[in-house]
Amino acid sequence: MTGRSVARTLLATTLVAASFTVAAPASAITTTLYDFIVTKNGAPFFLDSFVDGLAPPSAPDFANATAASYRVGGTFPAGSESAGQLTVSSLNGLVTTNALGERGLAQRATLITNNDPTNTVNGLKPNHIFTVSALVDVASATGPGSFGVRLSDRQANPLGVWSVSSFAAVELVPSTQVVRLRVQDFIDSRIDNLSSIAVPAGVDQVRLALSHPTGGNAQVFATAEFFDDGESLGVFNLPGSASIFTHFGFTRAEFAAGETLPIPEPETYAMMLVGLGLIGWQLRRKARSARARSLV
Repeated sequence: MTGRSVARTLLATTLVAASFTVAAPASAITTTLYDFIVTKNGAPFFLDSFVDGLAPPSAPDFANATAASYRVGGTFPAGSESAGQLTVSSLNGLVTTNALGERGLAQRATLITNNDPTNTVNGLKPNHIFTVSALVDVASATGPGSFGVRLSDRQANPLGVWSVSSFAAVELVPSTQVVRLRVQDFIDSRIDNLSSIAVPAGVDQVRLALSHPTGGNAQVFATAEFFDDGESLGVFNLPGSASIFTHFGFTRAEFAAGETLPIPEPETYAMMLVGLGLIGWQLRRKARSARARSLV
């Protein structure tokens, strides 16, 4: 192969590879988590204070001493949990899509609890009263996207692939300094931004919470408790409520950092077509050369 042919092949390969590569985000949603708590029927159910240095999927036992673990989306690198803190970042997330089909990056940890809707004793079911919350650092929260506490019906489907039909979330959005309540329904292809409140200036931390205060219905409510130098500024209720148990008779507690990836510019697709064209031209040229040699 001549030097010119090599150059053309390398150019084509580079163009195609570039066109298919998902560009890494210039920045990511990053913050620090201090605890993750679930209470059930007025009693402790689960507490992860991130003190053992073992990041998710490792988890401390449930309150009844039963072993617990997380189902992780993305990775929590070694060292991300230390001295009562867990660093969360969408940079360590996996490529996923939201309920509208938009691509994004999400790092999440789902606490694995019973998902049998006929079992009304274990897990988090419609007849239970429960709250899930997390203490989040506001001062260090940066980047696009959001960090949220969720109640989701994430589980393994018949093919063994973990998927979700819907979830409710209370989320901190650093770029706009708000806390919002939203629902994503992947069956109905819908995202509902239900309400939001502004983050008070100068606060250091916020406890995000979702509560299911009444057994027998599907309504959950969101609160945000803000702290300044360790002093609570009060618990603020987000207006309205969200519905869970929409598609399945169970829910699971999870936390997640996520962002939406930018849509590729038209020039990216043009680059891909040019690259494919150059490779096609190179292959046809090789085929003609091979036929010519076979006639000699």
